Amino acid sequence: MVVCTIEKANSLMNTAIAEVKSGDISVAFLYELHMLIDEHRGYLMEFPATKLMSLKSKVQIVGVSATLPNP
Repeated sequence: MVVCTIEKANSLMNTAIAEVKSGDISVAFLYELHMLIDEHRGYLMEFPATKLMSLKSKVQIVGVSATLPNP
């Protein structure tokens, strides 16, 4: 398990895909999911999620946030 910032997660995903270790990833937790709506850093949260969804192996993505607004 790796816990890191959004920027570090993006870097780790790039490395994992480049080194063909993506099959080792089965579950990814995206903490602070409310950052998706942040206009300055939201796209950084989207990058790792998009890369995970584009992998040939199935990866379960779990989004977690304690501060999501009510729908």
